[in-house]
Amino acid sequence: MKNPLILFSRAIRNRLFNPRPWPLVEGRPWMCHLAVEQLEKLVMPGMRILEWGSGGSTIFFAERGARIISIEHDAAWAELAREELLRRELTAQVEIHRIDLAANYVDVVDGLAGSFDLVVVDGRRRVECVDKVHERVVAGGWLVLDDSDREAYSPAVEQLAGWHKLVLKGPRPKTKEDPQTTMWQKPQPTAGSSV
Repeated sequence: MKNPLILFSRAIRNRLFNPRPWPLVEGRPWMCHLAVEQLEKLVMPGMRILEWGSGGSTIFFAERGARIISIEHDAAWAELAREELLRRELTAQVEIHRIDLAANYVDVVDGLAGSFDLVVVDGRRRVECVDKVHERVVAGGWLVLDDSDREAYSPAVEQLAGWHKLVLKGPRPKTKEDPQTTMWQKPQPTAGSSV
């Protein structure tokens, strides 16, 4: 576990020298360009979106008229996201839940009613998040896993076998990284199924 004093000093330094980090300023998900382009096509007004990991994606979805529930473990980051949403007058359709990783970070979804048109897993404990929520995606809805090429996330990838898969890889803004984002579309129920 990282030293809390070091984490706190980094948060203060980042806040002083970069008060509005790039993803929040741009209002764009911090994913590869191809994934963002696909999300631009998918997200429609009125969609119900759940995301683990708030930030530029939260603003991006809200500006397109979606209703977002965002689960964030980092208190300082959650506050920056709230401030940016307030500045852009987008708070009405967004709920940010700041949840400790040691608490119910994954299980918080149990207290949320209904299903989701889109789920974005781009925070911590990603395999557990996919396991917890994949059945709550509506038929025809989407589940997005950022950095899906990481070996640690292979159980989540395997769990979604049978869903239509779209693998997107390319540069991430402002970095030299070349990450992979995978989007799965939940199949429509077939005649005679009970889904």
